[in-house]
Amino acid sequence: MKTKKVPLFSKCMEDLSIMYERTMTRLGALAVTAFFLGAGSCVAGDDVENRLRAVVDAAIRPVMQKYAIPGMAVAVTLHGKQYYFNYGVISMEEGKPKVTEKTIFEIGSISKIFTATLASYAQEIGKLSLSDPASQYLPSLRGSSFDNISLLDLGTYTPGGLPLQFPGDVDSHEKMIGYYKNWQPNYAAGTMRLYSNPSIGLLGLLTAESMGEPFEDLLEKKLFPMLGLKQS
Repeated sequence: MKTKKVPLFSKCMEDLSIMYERTMTRLGALAVTAFFLGAGSCVAGDDVENRLRAVVDAAIRPVMQKYAIPGMAVAVTLHGKQYYFNYGVISMEEGKPKVTEKTIFEIGSISKIFTATLASYAQEIGKLSLSDPASQYLPSLRGSSFDNISLLDLGTYTPGGLPLQFPGDVDSHEKMIGYYKNWQPNYAAGTMRLYSNPSIGLLGLLTAESMGEPFEDLLEKKLFPMLGLKQS
């Protein structure tokens, strides 16, 4: 499949992307350091946790300061043992509690990993095929552009130009379905990749429809337990 490169982020998203890359570069160095610490952890008197903390501090504190991040939590697993390093508070508002390893963070677009995993699982158990037309799983979309757009197109952001976000006036389930029904692609399906929340969001909705259960129930009661996620 030939795709054309297009701008994916606004200036704000570019700044977030740069922050992410720099943080991951720092954490990549942390991972390498953790490896060598683990290799030498059997040496008497070697305080692995304090040495890990020094590396994590060097990676995290500059990022928090530069981007005014109120709080972060970092977990490192080494030889089956977990080390937690917590920074700051959950909000800049006065009196907010400090971050701990139990603090719940909003995961944002990491949720897309779970959406794609659930869709793949649904295919494995015969509830759907990623090559099927998207409209096959939602009667209200039949006769729309989604007759010619596959579930795989939705998951790979190639349905033909769905935007990064819904328009501001799409604020209910009914309006969302109406938006999809009236939406017209700018490109042929599978030819243009544009990062889009409505694209993979629709994949999640249709996957849930194919399995006959609410999306949130499928994640919390089926997918998370299978993945060993007990506090998600």
